[in-house]
Amino acid sequence: MTLSSVDVAAELCVAPLSYNQSMIEADASAAVLRIGGVEGVVYVPPGATGIPGDVVRRMESIGRVFWQRVAWLHPWDVIVELGSGFGELIATVPLPPGSRLVSAENGGAEFPFLQRTLSEAGRAVELIESEVSLMPPLLVGLAVTATLASNPGQSQNACFRIGWHLDSYCAIAELTPLLTRFVRWAVIIPLAGLSAGRITELARGRFLFLIDRRTHNLIRVGSGRSEAAVSRMLESGWIYPDEAVLLSSAELAGTW
Repeated sequence: MTLSSVDVAAELCVAPLSYNQSMIEADASAAVLRIGGVEGVVYVPPGATGIPGDVVRRMESIGRVFWQRVAWLHPWDVIVELGSGFGELIATVPLPPGSRLVSAENGGAEFPFLQRTLSEAGRAVELIESEVSLMPPLLVGLAVTATLASNPGQSQNACFRIGWHLDSYCAIAELTPLLTRFVRWAVIIPLAGLSAGRITELARGRFLFLIDRRTHNLIRVGSGRSEAAVSRMLESGWIYPDEAVLLSSAELAGTW
């Protein structure tokens, strides 16, 4: 599916968000987070200090537009979110209707809230209960979960978003054997905690892109760019510094 420039502009107009948290009468064990300007409801634990604000910040972040931007770069066979939290992004970001959508999250007390968010999202999202170890320096189970979610035997093109806070350098090292099984792929990775030097190293020999807050254009971090130059980019204010996307080829960034 392709979008015209007019459609793209309309899709990327994100309304200012607001929320209110209220108990659901029929189920006193769940609290609901209703976000103005976005269709859908996100379920979060009642009385969980800080969680509603964190969810809203993620919804208001340019990261929401970033994922939408990457999702429409290509008609992906499958779009996978590794680490969906309460489902606030995969349930509400406008994603291509022709793609198979998969959400993966570790089991635990918060998992039922993700299940409920997705069940009422009004879109078909497959949910996988994962067992990924996120304790540094080990990163165990990521490739297994990503393989199960993306089913490379049935998919030629895959788009991933890593929602977990983990070392992206280690994550890409673990995912690389899987990525080689696809014709085209994209992986949105977290940059939190990654120094300019590590980002420079990650870009070397790869197609790494950041997003311009002002235009929503993808800006490549070239292989030859120095650590100082990368540092200036991240500190400029016009680059979204929390996430980047790795693409299988540079031409993907110019298809939209």
